[in-house]
Amino acid sequence: MALLLGIDLGTSSVKVLVTDEKGSIFGRGTANYPLSTPKEGWVEQSPEEWWQAAILATRNALSELDIDQAPAAIGLSGQMHGTVLLGEDNRVLRPAIIWPDQRSVRQVAEITELVGEQRLIAITGSSAATGFQASSLRWIQQNMKSIWEQTSMVLLPKDYLRWRLCGEFITDPSDAAGTGLFDGNGREWSRELLAALDVDPGLLPAIKTSTQPVGRLHPGPAQEMTLPDGIPVITGAADTAASLLGAGVISEGDLLITISTGGQLITPISSFITDQQGKLHTFCTALEPGPPWYLMGATLAAGGSLRWLRDNVLKLASAEGYKRMIELAEDSPAGAK
Repeated sequence: MALLLGIDLGTSSVKVLVTDEKGSIFGRGTANYPLSTPKEGWVEQSPEEWWQAAILATRNALSELDIDQAPAAIGLSGQMHGTVLLGEDNRVLRPAIIWPDQRSVRQVAEITELVGEQRLIAITGSSAATGFQASSLRWIQQNMKSIWEQTSMVLLPKDYLRWRLCGEFITDPSDAAGTGLFDGNGREWSRELLAALDVDPGLLPAIKTSTQPVGRLHPGPAQEMTLPDGIPVITGAADTAASLLGAGVISEGDLLITISTGGQLITPISSFITDQQGKLHTFCTALEPGPPWYLMGATLAAGGSLRWLRDNVLKLASAEGYKRMIELAEDSPAGAK
């Protein structure tokens, strides 16, 4: 029986599972970290805090194992769209800008005017949006020129963890598809968009399939995580694409509804269909074989809105707060407005 270790880098925590090949769970761990909002509309996180949380969550999951067996492979999933900048010495240059960030409203308008909304949708499967990597990079180019000039690599959140694990700069189509820099139909970086936005292709990681082994766990992180070194590290997938797999939503006609910090409705599709109104996103799945794309409708505020209501209006800032909110909702008849 082979054990597998999965690391998911979420918006509020890293979650780790140790499973067998059939999905039975043998160990689980979690570790939290905060959101930083240094200015109105800004939402950032520390990549180093992600890494420390990944170490702690992994150690917690391994501590639950009742068998003396190391995982045969490590896989990754994580929050989409975020922007991690590394310098020439692979040092993190600034906090990561993550998906709820709203600072790039003007840059979204610029990108849309520069490329054309219909052309953007035709290439990427989505309109430009705040929090997408393309918009965040445009903002950095214009507002933090010294940081941009020092940048030697741009990574998505889960791909930063992979670099810490095995030293490889890699991403996959499902995560790259949410950057606003990716040719969704061709499943590669869009040379047209990179040229239009003045982004050197050398700043972006190589693209590998989600199931591909891309490196082996280095001795340093292995020691921190209480794992043997040399374990294969798999490319992995964006959290949304991974959630489709986890829920068994792998065929056209299936629909997945998820409510976490944000909320999504998602369905797999077998051809690169796009919404010309820009209300839906067309992104890549992690399925091989299977429908290569999915359509998604999303809201940035789902569970996040509940948390805001719990903490700031009802003043129930504890895990029991949600239970009390359910009780209050049950007392209100449907249609009570």
